Amino acid sequence: SPSQMLSNLIATVRGLNFQQGINLLQAALKHINDGNNTPACNQLNAFINQAQAQSGKQLTVAQANQLIASANQIKAALGCP
Repeated sequence: SPSQMLSNLIATVRGLNFQQGINLLQAALKHINDGNNTPACNQLNAFINQAQAQSGKQLTVAQANQLIASANQIKAALGCP
């Protein structure tokens, strides 16, 4: 389920100590649990933007690419535009 996928991604991001990312994903999870997919999609887009911005900085390029791929899978599962 998207919420389980998101919980797994939060655990991964927590392991990388990427705090900005954790905050965005936790907000997205709350929206999903409340049945509000549109704001959840917006939070996931913001997360992807943050991961791209930190690629090669706070995150390695490989880590950022993995996080972005996972976020895109969750967006697909949610039916985000």
